[in-house]
Amino acid sequence: MECKYPLVSVIMPTYNGELFIYKALNSVINQTYNKFEIIVVDDGSTDNTRNIVDEFIKENKCNIIFIELGNNYGRSRARNEGLSHVSGDFIAFLDVDDVWSPKKIEKQLILFNTDNKIGAVGVSALCKDLHNINNKDHVIKPWARGDNTFSSMLTGNAIGVTPGVVIRRSALNSDDKFDENLETMEDYDFWLNIAKRMRFDFIDEPLVTVYRHERNSFYDYKKSVEGVIKFGLKNMNSLNGKDRCIFKKNVVKGILDFHAIRYAKSSKLYYSIKCVWHASKISILYTLLLGPYSLSKCFYYYMNSLVR
Repeated sequence: MECKYPLVSVIMPTYNGELFIYKALNSVINQTYNKFEIIVVDDGSTDNTRNIVDEFIKENKCNIIFIELGNNYGRSRARNEGLSHVSGDFIAFLDVDDVWSPKKIEKQLILFNTDNKIGAVGVSALCKDLHNINNKDHVIKPWARGDNTFSSMLTGNAIGVTPGVVIRRSALNSDDKFDENLETMEDYDFWLNIAKRMRFDFIDEPLVTVYRHERNSFYDYKKSVEGVIKFGLKNMNSLNGKDRCIFKKNVVKGILDFHAIRYAKSSKLYYSIKCVWHASKISILYTLLLGPYSLSKCFYYYMNSLVR
């Protein structure tokens, strides 16, 4: 039985995060709910990350579990290592270059207390995209809730960004791990699989800020597209009928989105020509690769993703 003031374990993977980690850690210790443990997993950093964490501990007189992996294995391995060290009733994730709003954890725990069947709670996220061609911030909203959790997850990562999620530890199985064979989409893969047996909920309020920048895998176009395809093929094999069809459409849309991001950095004329050309070309290509799917919808999704 969970106590009145449960411990929250915060898992923070980092790789060469010296520019960001102090601010991220500060957003944790400044939470209005302050019963937590912080687990920093250093995924083979070669910068000054360890010294900054040590200084943070001295300045703030807080206890941080610092785990060094020695080599750069990737986010999945780092998060899994963190999961193996948690002792809290709830588990939260925070990437080193993101920050929480002060009331994030408090508000999520209040929602958990309304229904003990809720396994995970996400929040909306303010995305500050340093490469956005319109130079505008935007909000990423979750939409997975209640009995529709799994069907929602088939249409997209409906729990929201991973740094926004808190999960009830008792709802996890011992074999619930991030897939270390996936370099990208590993978080969506994790949430999709546990959604088969778990109810999600969310708070439609931007309580986490995520930053997109040149060091994010999000902007590694080749890795991102390959990741979507690998993730898609892995999970399509376990789906049948209507679920498989819905998920296929989601995978196609994800690939088109990354194509849009690639050409959004070009000059306006080049950008416009490439938009139309690639919308046509890749819509046909992925319709052939992933089975029957409306060509006009492929084109629509691609063009729409360019102007969002």
